[in-house]
Formats: sequence, structure tokens, C-alpha cells
Amino acid sequence: MDLVKASFEDCDFLNSIIFNEFSYTSPSVKKIKLRLSIPSLYIFKVVEDNEDVGFFELESVSSNIIRLNGLAVLPNFRNRGIGSFLLNSAIEFAKLNNFSEMVLLVKKDNLSAKNLYLKFGFVFSGLHSALIDDCVVEKYSLSLTGVRGI
Repeated sequence: MDLVKASFEDCDFLNSIIFNEFSYTSPSVKKIKLRLSIPSLYIFKVVEDNEDVGFFELESVSSNIIRLNGLAVLPNFRNRGIGSFLLNSAIEFAKLNNFSEMVLLVKKDNLSAKNLYLKFGFVFSGLHSALIDDCVVEKYSLSLTGVRGI
């Protein structure tokens, strides 16, 4: 598996995976191109056997807090450790860039994502103030001070 910083050439892949996993964001290639040019956003993809199979997006929300906006793996590539690889890579990126905390939102009923986040040490920090896709959304956070990857 290789982690690669996403570029404009990846917009079709990113649009497809974001549409399938986060359709409520109304993704488009144009929006993704714009997001790729925002300095406070960091978008990476994972490549396995020359195929794009997953991604994550991080956003600097303050000088010491980074938010995981999204992480997804194509359905045919799940349960192979790619999600763990992506999350570990996101955490390492945040630590290398001197962030002290990572935060994220996840739908309450997304048990597979929540289990992954809990495995990496994220802790529940409250309910989000709005519903997403008519679902309750939970907030999680991870202190990056002294954290080691899995």
C-alpha cells in the first residue's frame, strides 16, 4: 500500500468515493478541485496494486487542532487493514505537523467506523448539534500528545 497526496488527476476517483460514502456533501469534481487548492486541507489517497482504493481528508481548524473530515475505503477493498492504514497515516501526518488533537464527526449508527476510531484511542466527546442524513452525529477526539500508531 502506498499513501499519495491527492492531485487534480485524482478528482474523478475522489468524487466517486465521496459521492458513495458522503453524498450529503453534494460532491462534484469542481468542488474537489477547489478543496485540493485550499492550504488548510490535506487530501491523501491510498493505492494498492496501482489502483486507488481509499482516501482521507484532514482540515486544520486551529493551530493545534486538525479535523478528519472523511475517510473511506472502496467496498471491495474493506476488511484488509486499509482503513487502519489510512487512519494511522492521518494521525502520523497530524503529529508530524505539530497538531496536538484530532477531532472527527461520525454517524451514531456507523459502528464499523466508530470501532476503528475507538481502536486508535479516540474518545466520545459529545453529540454534534445537527443531524446528517437524518442521523444523530457523534463527536470524537484524540489527543496526539504521546500517541503511537497501531
